[in-house]
Amino acid sequence: MATRRLDMSSYKIYLNKRNWILITVVFGFFLLLGLGFFAYFVESTLQDFFQAMVFILGVAYLIGLLVAKQMMFTISMYTHYYRMIEEDMPTFDVDIHPYMATFSQQLIHYQFILGVDRPLYEIYYRIFPRLPYVKRTGLSIIWFVITKDEIDSYDSRIEDDVIYIKSKIPQAEKLQNELTFIFHETQAWRDSKKTDAQKIVNFHIQNRAMISIPCLVITSKKQVYALRPNKQFPNKYYYVAIQFLKEITAAKIT
Repeated sequence: MATRRLDMSSYKIYLNKRNWILITVVFGFFLLLGLGFFAYFVESTLQDFFQAMVFILGVAYLIGLLVAKQMMFTISMYTHYYRMIEEDMPTFDVDIHPYMATFSQQLIHYQFILGVDRPLYEIYYRIFPRLPYVKRTGLSIIWFVITKDEIDSYDSRIEDDVIYIKSKIPQAEKLQNELTFIFHETQAWRDSKKTDAQKIVNFHIQNRAMISIPCLVITSKKQVYALRPNKQFPNKYYYVAIQFLKEITAAKIT
């Protein structure tokens, strides 16, 4: 419960930051507009002074917009993250998951290729000319990392193998989006495992994205946990990731 309160507090902090930035941008715009009108109608002896002031403030406002844009990018990313934590969507039932013998056939059906098979994990991938479910996406790749033992989702060995696989893909330099699922097996639900599964990567800018979602598979119940929103997705790439996860596992949710 203490963790939930902390997450909610963080969500409100970033939400307030976002709101204050928006208020400041709007206030600055109308202030600059008002000064511009004032400079136009002021006495001619003071007109040059006010026009110079409006010009300087206008340049400062444009610089402020660039700074605000960068701040909003970071704040928006964290706002969506903490909102998903607060919504606390539960596990969902599936008909098939990576720790079932039939899942390899499921991957073949979905045209995935085995990139590497290590003692601790396997990595599968598939190139998509365009991502499913949404419009206007470029060349993309979806990764399935299926761990076989205890290993961190962002272990350097996994990253090294991903880089190795990409070096063998002719069109790798043209990839615009990477969606990665890292599966971990557990027999029973544990909050510590849930916390690890919430360590996502949700980076997107313009038409490029890098999304990584650790997925906890409770094999005894045929359930999967992945951090997801109730309705409002952080971006279209995260939406694609969750929809694809539900499809390939034949999830029993809409």
